[in-house]
Amino acid sequence: MQPNPIPGVLVIYTGGTIGSWPRDPQIPLSPLKPTTDIKKVMGMLPFYDSNANLLRLENALVPVDTFSLDEPIDSARIQVCDWQNLAQLIYTRYTSYSGFVILHGTDTLAYTASALSFMLPGLNKPVVLTGAQRPIGQSRSDAVQNLMTAIEIAAQEYLGHQPIPEVTVFFGDRLLRGNRSTKVSSRSYAAFVSPCFPSLAKAGVQLQIRRELVLKPPSDGLSIRNRIDPNLVCFDLFPGMNFSFMQHICQTPGLRGIILKSFGSGNTPETQEFLEAIANATRAGKIVVNVSQCLEAQVMMGKYESSARLQELGVISAHDMTFEAALTKLFVLLGQNDDITCVKELFGQEIAGEMLRESA
Repeated sequence: MQPNPIPGVLVIYTGGTIGSWPRDPQIPLSPLKPTTDIKKVMGMLPFYDSNANLLRLENALVPVDTFSLDEPIDSARIQVCDWQNLAQLIYTRYTSYSGFVILHGTDTLAYTASALSFMLPGLNKPVVLTGAQRPIGQSRSDAVQNLMTAIEIAAQEYLGHQPIPEVTVFFGDRLLRGNRSTKVSSRSYAAFVSPCFPSLAKAGVQLQIRRELVLKPPSDGLSIRNRIDPNLVCFDLFPGMNFSFMQHICQTPGLRGIILKSFGSGNTPETQEFLEAIANATRAGKIVVNVSQCLEAQVMMGKYESSARLQELGVISAHDMTFEAALTKLFVLLGQNDDITCVKELFGQEIAGEMLRESA
């Protein structure tokens, strides 16, 4: 077999359940801790040559290199700086590989996928995030299937197929757009769903890709948006909520944005305290975004009287975005812009396939 001139895949290991082993090898039931040895994880894959860094897929030997964080972590500890490091790693090694796989803990995987989709404009190669509900070294683990398929998706160009030029999540048997995904289960192997957008692919005996749903390859080259402003606060609204707390929090120095997790299609209480808090925030130059608590929902500002009042106060709609997408999109936009008017305008525009507007 002649060597393929197209570079292979880089597997980036951040930690998480997929690479976890008992903290004390002598006590199998001791708390799980991510291994620091990515080779230990890759060595569990069938048809993987750890000496030559080659994985057999579709009767082809695919080069698979690895990179590990200095200190792999549980994904509950992921911070903005980790997103920045991942984006920078992909950006600097972009020309060396035809695709990337990120091994990640499931708890915040959808946040990382969403953030990277906004941080890497011009992406025309696959970046596939995956993980597992059971560690790769345990019986009945879903890790091998998830990792093998994620590498195959990232290696599409190497295997002679059209690549999927976006940030995605592969889990169970589904490939989801990264900024459309959210975790819904800590028990099922189908841990992630895409509530408002179809799956990009289904993995059965064959990998069935819905090419008509995949983002078009961008005409511009890859760039990076690595400045992030996390000075936001989120309020998950509920009946009987004491809005005097909200009023105090909204006055916090340095706060630039507020996300309201509202009911249904964007409805909220209409108490004086609540509306005063929102009015004071928007007058102070803070951006306020309305995201629905419902998994399958589209915020329709003005459909009901309560959301019409919010619209008058300058609150903007997240349309059908997931919470993870709305949060990370706002993080990135605020990091690039000091002008709140500009941020509002850009937030309402589709950037990486993350939303459809009401008129769509």
